[in-house]
Amino acid sequence: MNESEPVFDSNGGSPSYADYSQIIDGDSSSYNDTCQEFQQGTLVMRIFMGVTFSLVFVICGLGDSLLCYLILSQQRLRTVTNLLIANLAASDALVAIFCILPSLVYYEKQKWIWGEAMCPIVGTLKDISFYVSINTLLVIAVDRYYGIFHPFRPRMQKATLATIVVSIWVVSVLITIPNSINLGLVEGKCNGQDIAACYAHWKDQTASQVYTVIIAVMEFIVPMVCMGFVYMSIALKLWFHRTPPGNVTARHREITVNRQQKTIPMLITVVVAFFICWAPYHTYMTVYQFKTADIDANRRDEYTYFYIVEGIAMCNSIVSTVIYFAMSTGFRKELINFMKRVLSWPYKDRHHSPPSCSQSSNALARNGYPSAGRKITADTLDTKL
Repeated sequence: MNESEPVFDSNGGSPSYADYSQIIDGDSSSYNDTCQEFQQGTLVMRIFMGVTFSLVFVICGLGDSLLCYLILSQQRLRTVTNLLIANLAASDALVAIFCILPSLVYYEKQKWIWGEAMCPIVGTLKDISFYVSINTLLVIAVDRYYGIFHPFRPRMQKATLATIVVSIWVVSVLITIPNSINLGLVEGKCNGQDIAACYAHWKDQTASQVYTVIIAVMEFIVPMVCMGFVYMSIALKLWFHRTPPGNVTARHREITVNRQQKTIPMLITVVVAFFICWAPYHTYMTVYQFKTADIDANRRDEYTYFYIVEGIAMCNSIVSTVIYFAMSTGFRKELINFMKRVLSWPYKDRHHSPPSCSQSSNALARNGYPSAGRKITADTLDTKL
């Protein structure tokens, strides 16, 4: 093995690098130890990754796709907040459908088998999904803040919302470019066997460090601090003052408070889960960029740590999907109605099914207000205020 032939080092998307200049040939004890530690891994970690990624593929892939369908197909669910949640779900579903299976096989086989073109695509899609998620969560928080503290300001129009969503995706794609151009497939030998590694190899280590720190600060720490401030302010206003701002009637105030108390806890839970799942990942990536010789001494632990933080980060997609359906009455009702329609489909020609809750909600006039004679409740106002 010559100096230009690389050692199998890390996985796609992680900023791990092998010091190729120190690896002269395949007989090097340092090379063989590193290579063997990566190939063997730990059985527990492989099982953990296998179970986690399988759950993401099933729960997130199906659950988030179904959530997007329910929101887009049911008029009463097409609110600003719900459409932004659909954007979140779409980004998670994108990873579950197109990235989870290639990544899982890669981690288990310790060899990239999906071709050179798929390597940067899979890694880039993962990054885009993360940036779309955190930027969408920040937009939701700001929109909720204005909706509660400035209730008489015009709500965001659908055209404005579409512009914001497109901007989120465009910015997220642009942010990934520096890492994407360094993602690639590298072939070499490991203990005499041909290997193929998909990972990001920055030739300029300083540039990699700067990029990693900027991403951690601007795309994680700053948005999380902003969302923490926003939701803390909202919580204090709703649950301690008990009266939303603005000159509204007592009846309207009561309905609005009930509505917000159903929505805000779900959003806060989603943000907290996002932080818990992604904080270890960004901590590991930042620390690894400035690792010392002691940290680099045991490479098996290095791979184990990455498996752990990667698995926890992927769990966020599962947790978020469960939260949406568990804490939102509207999503849960529509899911039940959808399942009833699916289960009764073979018999639709023989039995006349009564109108569903979503169908009866069409009583709302085109201007978005309840039709005459319909009782105003928190549920009927939930998607329009």
